[in-house]
Amino acid sequence: MINKELNPSSNKNFRRGGQKTVKQTLSLTLIITLILSGCYIFYEPQITKAVDATTTITLTVTSEININCSSTAALAPDIAGQSGGTATGTFGCVIETNDTDGYNLSIKKNQKLQISDAVNQRFDDYATASAATDWTWDPTLAGEEEFGFCVNSSASTTDIVQKHRDNGTSDCATSTSVTAWHCWHPIPTAALTEQVANRTTGGATPAGGVLITFGLQATAGSSNNLNIGNYVSTTTVTALAN
Repeated sequence: MINKELNPSSNKNFRRGGQKTVKQTLSLTLIITLILSGCYIFYEPQITKAVDATTTITLTVTSEININCSSTAALAPDIAGQSGGTATGTFGCVIETNDTDGYNLSIKKNQKLQISDAVNQRFDDYATASAATDWTWDPTLAGEEEFGFCVNSSASTTDIVQKHRDNGTSDCATSTSVTAWHCWHPIPTAALTEQVANRTTGGATPAGGVLITFGLQATAGSSNNLNIGNYVSTTTVTALAN
Protein backbone atom coordinates (compact mmCIF):
# COMPACT_ATOMS: atom_id res chain seq x y z
CA MET A 1 0.00 0.00 0.00
CA ILE A 2 1.31 3.36 -0.97
CA ASN A 3 0.30 6.28 1.19
CA LYS A 4 0.25 9.73 -0.40
CA GLU A 5 0.35 12.72 1.78
CA LEU A 6 -1.81 15.49 0.57
CA ASN A 7 -0.19 18.83 0.29
CA PRO A 8 -1.99 21.16 2.63
CA SER A 9 -0.97 24.22 0.69
CA SER A 10 -2.26 22.75 -2.59
CA ASN A 11 -5.64 22.03 -1.05
CA LYS A 12 -5.77 25.55 0.27
CA ASN A 13 -5.11 26.99 -3.15
CA PHE A 14 -7.89 24.88 -4.58
CA ARG A 15 -10.32 26.20 -2.01
CA ARG A 16 -9.25 29.72 -2.73
CA GLY A 17 -9.70 29.20 -6.47
CA GLY A 18 -13.15 27.77 -5.96
CA GLN A 19 -14.17 30.63 -3.72
CA LYS A 20 -12.91 33.14 -6.29
CA THR A 21 -14.93 31.52 -9.05
CA VAL A 22 -18.05 31.59 -6.90
CA LYS A 23 -17.45 35.25 -6.07
CA GLN A 24 -17.01 36.11 -9.74
CA THR A 25 -20.22 34.26 -10.60
CA LEU A 26 -22.09 36.07 -7.84
CA SER A 27 -20.70 39.41 -8.98
CA LEU A 28 -21.72 38.79 -12.59
CA THR A 29 -25.15 37.68 -11.46
CA LEU A 30 -25.51 40.84 -9.37
CA ILE A 31 -24.45 43.06 -12.27
CA ILE A 32 -26.95 41.41 -14.63
CA THR A 33 -29.66 41.72 -11.99
CA LEU A 34 -28.92 45.42 -11.52
CA ILE A 35 -28.98 46.01 -15.28
CA LEU A 36 -32.33 44.23 -15.64
CA SER A 37 -33.68 46.08 -12.63
CA GLY A 38 -32.67 49.39 -14.21
CA CYS A 39 -34.33 48.49 -17.49
CA TYR A 40 -37.50 47.53 -15.68
CA ILE A 41 -37.51 50.78 -13.73
CA PHE A 42 -37.05 52.71 -16.99
CA TYR A 43 -39.72 50.89 -19.01
CA GLU A 44 -42.20 49.91 -16.32
CA PRO A 45 -44.10 53.27 -16.24
CA GLN A 46 -44.60 52.97 -20.01
CA ILE A 47 -46.11 49.52 -19.55
CA THR A 48 -48.31 49.94 -16.50
CA LYS A 49 -49.45 53.59 -16.70
CA ALA A 50 -52.06 54.84 -19.34
CA VAL A 51 -52.21 58.53 -20.23
CA ASP A 52 -55.39 60.04 -21.78
CA ALA A 53 -55.69 62.96 -24.19
CA THR A 54 -58.99 64.34 -25.55
CA THR A 55 -59.81 66.09 -28.82
CA THR A 56 -62.98 68.14 -29.32
CA ILE A 57 -64.29 67.97 -32.89
CA THR A 58 -66.45 70.83 -34.18
CA LEU A 59 -68.39 71.44 -37.40
CA THR A 60 -70.55 74.38 -38.46
CA VAL A 61 -73.58 73.83 -40.70
CA THR A 62 -74.81 77.03 -42.35
CA SER A 63 -78.28 78.00 -43.52
CA GLU A 64 -79.08 77.63 -47.19
CA ILE A 65 -82.00 78.45 -49.45
CA ASN A 66 -82.76 77.22 -52.96
CA ILE A 67 -85.46 78.04 -55.50
CA ASN A 68 -86.33 76.25 -58.71
CA CYS A 69 -88.97 77.74 -61.05
CA SER A 70 -90.43 76.70 -64.38
CA SER A 71 -88.26 78.11 -67.16
CA THR A 72 -91.18 79.03 -69.45
CA ALA A 73 -94.90 79.73 -69.27
CA ALA A 74 -96.90 79.94 -72.49
CA LEU A 75 -100.28 81.67 -72.29
CA ALA A 76 -103.11 80.10 -74.29
CA PRO A 77 -105.18 80.34 -76.37
CA ASP A 78 -103.86 82.96 -78.80
CA ILE A 79 -105.59 86.33 -78.54
CA ALA A 80 -107.22 87.90 -81.61
CA GLY A 81 -105.61 91.26 -82.27
CA GLN A 82 -108.86 93.15 -83.00
CA SER A 83 -111.73 91.37 -81.27
CA GLY A 84 -109.62 90.58 -78.18
CA GLY A 85 -109.85 87.67 -75.79
CA THR A 86 -108.27 86.03 -72.73
CA ALA A 87 -105.19 83.82 -72.39
CA THR A 88 -104.00 82.06 -69.24
CA GLY A 89 -101.03 80.00 -68.06
CA THR A 90 -99.22 78.83 -64.95
CA PHE A 91 -95.73 78.32 -63.65
CA GLY A 92 -94.43 76.89 -60.39
CA CYS A 93 -91.55 77.53 -57.99
CA VAL A 94 -90.18 75.14 -55.37
CA ILE A 95 -88.56 76.82 -52.38
CA GLU A 96 -86.40 74.80 -49.99
CA THR A 97 -84.46 76.02 -46.96
CA ASN A 98 -83.03 74.64 -43.73
CA ASP A 99 -83.19 78.07 -42.09
CA THR A 100 -85.15 77.84 -38.85
CA ASP A 101 -86.49 81.38 -39.39
CA GLY A 102 -88.19 80.38 -42.65
CA TYR A 103 -88.19 82.35 -45.91
CA ASN A 104 -89.95 85.11 -47.79
CA LEU A 105 -90.78 85.21 -51.50
CA SER A 106 -91.36 88.06 -53.95
CA ILE A 107 -92.03 88.45 -57.67
CA LYS A 108 -91.31 91.10 -60.32
CA LYS A 109 -90.95 91.30 -64.10
CA ASN A 110 -88.38 92.92 -66.37
CA GLN A 111 -90.92 94.61 -68.65
CA LYS A 112 -94.57 94.64 -69.61
CA LEU A 113 -95.87 91.74 -71.67
CA GLN A 114 -94.91 93.25 -75.01
CA ILE A 115 -93.27 93.30 -78.40
CA SER A 116 -91.99 96.76 -77.52
CA ASP A 117 -93.09 99.47 -75.10
CA ALA A 118 -95.43 101.17 -77.55
CA VAL A 119 -99.16 101.51 -78.12
CA ASN A 120 -100.73 98.39 -79.65
CA GLN A 121 -97.56 96.41 -78.87
CA ARG A 122 -97.93 95.85 -75.11
CA PHE A 123 -100.25 94.66 -72.33
CA ASP A 124 -100.39 97.15 -69.49
CA ASP A 125 -100.32 96.10 -65.84
CA TYR A 126 -103.62 94.83 -64.49
CA ALA A 127 -105.47 97.53 -62.54
CA THR A 128 -107.42 96.34 -59.51
CA ALA A 129 -110.94 97.64 -59.14
CA SER A 130 -110.74 98.87 -55.56
CA ALA A 131 -109.15 96.42 -53.15
CA ALA A 132 -105.49 95.40 -53.03
CA THR A 133 -106.43 92.22 -54.91
CA ASP A 134 -109.60 91.45 -56.88
CA TRP A 135 -111.52 88.23 -56.24
CA THR A 136 -112.44 88.15 -59.94
CA TRP A 137 -110.63 89.76 -62.86
CA ASP A 138 -112.00 93.24 -63.43
CA PRO A 139 -113.29 93.37 -67.04
CA THR A 140 -110.89 94.86 -69.57
CA LEU A 141 -112.51 97.65 -71.56
CA ALA A 142 -112.56 98.03 -75.32
CA GLY A 143 -109.24 99.15 -76.75
CA GLU A 144 -107.36 98.13 -73.56
CA GLU A 145 -104.98 95.26 -72.73
CA GLU A 146 -103.96 93.99 -69.27
CA PHE A 147 -101.64 91.41 -67.75
CA GLY A 148 -101.62 90.18 -64.13
CA PHE A 149 -101.16 87.22 -61.78
CA CYS A 150 -102.64 85.34 -58.84
CA VAL A 151 -101.45 82.57 -56.52
CA ASN A 152 -103.12 79.36 -57.69
CA SER A 153 -101.87 76.99 -55.00
CA SER A 154 -99.27 76.45 -52.32
CA ALA A 155 -98.00 73.34 -50.55
CA SER A 156 -98.13 75.44 -47.39
CA THR A 157 -101.08 77.84 -47.58
CA THR A 158 -100.08 79.66 -44.41
CA ASP A 159 -96.83 80.69 -46.11
CA ILE A 160 -98.82 82.90 -48.52
CA VAL A 161 -99.16 86.48 -47.26
CA GLN A 162 -102.68 87.56 -46.35
CA LYS A 163 -102.98 89.91 -49.33
CA HIS A 164 -103.00 86.90 -51.66
CA ARG A 165 -105.16 84.62 -49.50
CA ASP A 166 -108.95 84.45 -49.51
CA ASN A 167 -111.97 83.06 -47.70
CA GLY A 168 -112.68 80.53 -50.44
CA THR A 169 -115.88 82.18 -51.66
CA SER A 170 -115.71 85.90 -52.42
CA ASP A 171 -113.10 87.96 -50.58
CA CYS A 172 -109.31 88.33 -50.86
CA ALA A 173 -106.84 89.41 -48.20
CA THR A 174 -108.73 87.30 -45.64
CA SER A 175 -108.63 83.89 -44.01
CA THR A 176 -106.13 81.15 -44.99
CA SER A 177 -107.44 79.77 -48.31
CA VAL A 178 -105.71 79.95 -51.70
CA THR A 179 -108.28 79.56 -54.46
CA ALA A 180 -107.08 79.06 -58.04
CA TRP A 181 -107.79 81.86 -60.54
CA HIS A 182 -108.85 84.33 -57.87
CA CYS A 183 -107.28 87.33 -56.11
CA TRP A 184 -105.66 89.10 -59.05
CA HIS A 185 -102.85 91.64 -58.88
CA PRO A 186 -100.33 93.24 -61.30
CA ILE A 187 -96.72 92.02 -61.39
CA PRO A 188 -94.45 94.96 -60.52
CA THR A 189 -91.75 95.96 -63.00
CA ALA A 190 -87.98 96.28 -62.46
CA ALA A 191 -87.04 97.72 -59.05
CA LEU A 192 -90.44 97.08 -57.44
CA THR A 193 -91.42 93.66 -56.08
CA GLU A 194 -94.61 92.04 -54.81
CA GLN A 195 -94.32 89.87 -51.71
CA VAL A 196 -96.14 86.59 -52.18
CA ALA A 197 -95.08 84.40 -49.25
CA ASN A 198 -93.51 84.76 -45.83
CA ARG A 199 -92.89 81.62 -43.79
CA THR A 200 -92.83 82.97 -40.24
CA THR A 201 -93.97 79.77 -38.51
CA GLY A 202 -92.71 76.25 -39.01
CA GLY A 203 -89.13 77.32 -39.72
CA ALA A 204 -87.31 75.22 -42.28
CA THR A 205 -89.29 73.80 -45.18
CA PRO A 206 -89.93 70.05 -45.33
CA ALA A 207 -87.63 67.86 -47.42
CA GLY A 208 -88.37 68.52 -51.06
CA GLY A 209 -89.42 72.10 -50.35
CA VAL A 210 -92.67 74.02 -50.78
CA LEU A 211 -94.31 74.35 -54.21
CA ILE A 212 -96.07 77.62 -55.05
CA THR A 213 -97.97 77.82 -58.34
CA PHE A 214 -98.67 81.17 -60.00
CA GLY A 215 -101.61 81.84 -62.30
CA LEU A 216 -101.06 84.27 -65.21
CA GLN A 217 -103.67 86.04 -67.32
CA ALA A 218 -103.65 88.46 -70.24
CA THR A 219 -106.82 90.02 -71.62
CA ALA A 220 -107.50 92.30 -74.57
CA GLY A 221 -110.74 94.19 -74.97
CA SER A 222 -112.70 94.48 -78.18
CA SER A 223 -112.10 97.17 -80.80
CA ASN A 224 -108.35 96.63 -80.59
CA ASN A 225 -105.59 96.86 -83.13
CA LEU A 226 -102.76 94.85 -81.53
CA ASN A 227 -99.69 94.14 -83.61
CA ILE A 228 -99.15 90.55 -84.68
CA GLY A 229 -96.24 88.81 -82.96
CA ASN A 230 -94.94 87.19 -79.77
CA TYR A 231 -95.37 89.25 -76.62
CA VAL A 232 -92.74 88.53 -73.98
CA SER A 233 -92.06 89.33 -70.32
CA THR A 234 -89.61 87.68 -67.95
CA THR A 235 -90.48 87.27 -64.27
CA THR A 236 -87.98 87.01 -61.44
CA VAL A 237 -89.06 85.21 -58.28
CA THR A 238 -86.74 85.81 -55.33
CA ALA A 239 -86.54 83.69 -52.18
CA LEU A 240 -84.70 84.99 -49.13
CA ALA A 241 -84.10 83.41 -45.74
CA ASN A 242 -85.78 85.38 -42.94
